[in-house]
Amino acid sequence: MNAVLRDTRGLDALDWNHVGAALDADGVAIVPNLLTRDEAIDLAARYDERERFRSRVVMQRYRFGRGEYQYFRYPLPPIVEALREQLYEALVPIANRWSEQLGGGGAFPPDLGAFLRRCHEAGQCRPTPPVAAR
Repeated sequence: MNAVLRDTRGLDALDWNHVGAALDADGVAIVPNLLTRDEAIDLAARYDERERFRSRVVMQRYRFGRGEYQYFRYPLPPIVEALREQLYEALVPIANRWSEQLGGGGAFPPDLGAFLRRCHEAGQCRPTPPVAAR
């Protein structure tokens, strides 16, 4: 992948066993300081740039609650591409453990590039990173 490398000290400092335990217990894990304040402001500022997104979901329409979120289109913003790559590598062991426990049909590949190739071969070629609901 050609993602912009970013400072990964925050990700490296995370206790991934704790993240995995939270996911096991609650289905969600809070990862503080994933983005810097400036990175978050920059991403939020792009929300009204409709050409950056491939689709928008209005949650009330589907009775998901109130608000909306959008899915980025390619090319992804460099920070999103970098986080996606870095988080994939950290989360794939958890996903593989879950897959095994649930009787899944196979392991997830060790890197994002291999996973995306698998997705593309299966016909899923659209990017899936969303930007937070408003």
